[in-house]
Amino acid sequence: MRLGREVVPVAETIELCLDPRDSTYTGTVVVELRVQESTQHFRFHAEDLTLKKVELRKDRDPVPLRWDIGKAGLVEVSADSLLALGEGYELRIDFANDYDTRALGLYKVETGGQAYLFTQFEAWYARQAFPCWDEPAFKIPYQLILRVPAGMAAVANTPVQEEHLDFGWRELIFDKTPPLPSYLLALAVGSLEEVPIPGLAVPGQVVTTAGNARLAAEAVRLTPPVLQALEANFGSPYPHEKLALIGVPEFLAGAMENPGAVTFRDEILLLDPQATSPAQRRRLGIILTHELAHMWFGNLVTMAWWDDLWLNESFADWLAYKLADGLFPEYGIGITELQDVQWAMREDAQLAVRAIRQPVSSSIPWPTKKAARCWACSSTGWGPRHSAVA
Repeated sequence: MRLGREVVPVAETIELCLDPRDSTYTGTVVVELRVQESTQHFRFHAEDLTLKKVELRKDRDPVPLRWDIGKAGLVEVSADSLLALGEGYELRIDFANDYDTRALGLYKVETGGQAYLFTQFEAWYARQAFPCWDEPAFKIPYQLILRVPAGMAAVANTPVQEEHLDFGWRELIFDKTPPLPSYLLALAVGSLEEVPIPGLAVPGQVVTTAGNARLAAEAVRLTPPVLQALEANFGSPYPHEKLALIGVPEFLAGAMENPGAVTFRDEILLLDPQATSPAQRRRLGIILTHELAHMWFGNLVTMAWWDDLWLNESFADWLAYKLADGLFPEYGIGITELQDVQWAMREDAQLAVRAIRQPVSSSIPWPTKKAARCWACSSTGWGPRHSAVA
């Protein structure tokens, strides 16, 4: 159930027409391909999408083909003749889809009487939002183009390059990303509020749903020293053009290290200064440092396959406790680390303990009946992300 390497993506442009008030959306992707082995066949992911048109072109000339959607959203493309070795092709796909409502893929949330769109693509949910090569070894630049209602804001991994108004719609053309795996792409759309984060080398802001900007002060305060400590530790600057910390209501994953657009469950990121406990501040300090450490561990350097995801999480946790304890000694993070180490040792002493490195043979989602405690984000979850840190 793994994708082949005969034909690989080089870059992808994703155009989406999104209105959170609707239940469906439409889109187009254009993927630049390179043929590495002469073949008539290649595969990509498009799970639960309605594919309206699939076209392959070489030098603007159409290449006759057939396509079929198989298990786990694997789309098999068969050309009528051999694809030329080393030659570049362009794959264009028009599609439609429903918004998810399970906090996975591209999904819709309603809160405070308003509708919003958010994303969670790790581990294998990008394929449920748009056609792509949804495996972490495929790191390519993406360009996102969004059409959203004129009164709404949109945030993605990179800054807006161009903006156009057209009959009540905003067209936002975002800068190309650096090479990324599909699971790290992110967007948010709706009546969003932004609070600037001063003191960063790049533009930064906390992004909230309507009416919650007043709760961003603690995140604004913590972010500059955390990012500066990480840059000093790695000996290299933060590797992205901007940094948005996005507070997401009812966010299943707890937090997610999307470069330039880090998502957090809003109760973790947004703290009421009049009613916040030391434990909540400590949790934010650890998780914020953990997620920003991923900008290097996991994002800049990415595992080739999911069975090594435990390295991403282990390195990010190690550095988060180390740095956060020094930055915020008043939170007693060293004691929390010791408690977590003791918990892990206790679990490891059991006869039925699982190995930290688990084989992942395919990209079919794992069963969701039994959830493990994720001590990095204080939530329950499934699949390689959470089981790796549980």
